[in-house]
Amino acid sequence: MIAQTYSTSVNNPDFDIEIGTTTSMIKKAFVNSCAKFVNGISDIKFKYQHNELNENSLTQEFVAHLNRTLRNLDLPICADREYIDLSTIGANTRRTVDFYFYSADEEDETKSIFSVEAKRLPTPGNLREKEYVIGDNLNGGIERFKIEQHGKGLNECAILGFIEENDFKSWFNIINEWISELSINGNWDTKEKLENFKESSAWAESFSIVNRSSNSLKLYHFWINIYPPTINN
Repeated sequence: MIAQTYSTSVNNPDFDIEIGTTTSMIKKAFVNSCAKFVNGISDIKFKYQHNELNENSLTQEFVAHLNRTLRNLDLPICADREYIDLSTIGANTRRTVDFYFYSADEEDETKSIFSVEAKRLPTPGNLREKEYVIGDNLNGGIERFKIEQHGKGLNECAILGFIEENDFKSWFNIINEWISELSINGNWDTKEKLENFKESSAWAESFSIVNRSSNSLKLYHFWINIYPPTINN
């Protein structure tokens, strides 16, 4: 069976990319990796008969395409998977973040300059419904950044969401509802809700300000529709 090719190169949102900042370079790399990643997922599903790909498989495929993008754009940063923070005093070395960026300069340290957790939406299993935000054993996506199990010492990080059902705006509203519910008990604040929502058929972006014990973290939310509506047979 021939894999379906998803056209995700049009109508990408304008992320106001500025030249010369780490975050803007990462945004550019994310956007430029989107179409090839989605087409790669399609190929894997049809060619190799994988009906469902788990979070680790999706992340592996995305980071592979991301590294090619970084090289093709000649950006001075690298990406790799499963980061253990050995370079920040007080960091939890028993937790790994799904992937991270570090300087390509051989004279620099290899410590993370931008850490990213990956989550599927919806999260598989009814008991894990709200895991994008909060979960059992302190394994919620935003939660791990909030308690500094991820991103300790950093001012900006991200969650990469693989959207498999519903549309971007629906998830934006649902996640903000969950945060509003959590704010009732005082551990979370409604000011931590996602804001500045932008979307296209392929991509969506927003950000939230996460309150931590040491400082605040700007957390970007990059979402990919891995089953986009436009198909070229």
